[in-house]
Amino acid sequence: GTIDAQRQVVRLEPTLPGHRSALLTTLLHRGDGGQESFFAETRRQCDELLDRVMPQAERPAKRAKQSPEVPAVHQESTRKLRIGYVGPCFRQYAVSRYVAPVLAGHDREQVEVTLFHDYPGQDDATAEFRKLGFRWIDLKGLRP
Repeated sequence: GTIDAQRQVVRLEPTLPGHRSALLTTLLHRGDGGQESFFAETRRQCDELLDRVMPQAERPAKRAKQSPEVPAVHQESTRKLRIGYVGPCFRQYAVSRYVAPVLAGHDREQVEVTLFHDYPGQDDATAEFRKLGFRWIDLKGLRP
């Protein structure tokens, strides 16, 4: 079916993020309650990206392959929430005008943000995103 075809396209063209995004969107919205496959594919793609961009020494502990229980949230925790944004939108791009206010609205006392720039070029808008001071990882050249 559609999902099998999309998986095949991702295997054939692993460097094109649009195919990965389309697969995730289909898995998320297929309406049969099969969110496990969406989460499994998301985890697989995140692990693959992590393998390409982060040295082994900086990596968090390897996650269990089965779905872990969701830990309780402790309000007194001082640990920051880590948020990563991956995409080509950190440039002069229609979506960037929506992303910029979201990023600017993050409370730096509460969250640690990393921007993964997934576009080969940079422009004035890219420079403005970089000035926000979040951790920046350029994915250019990291594709297989």
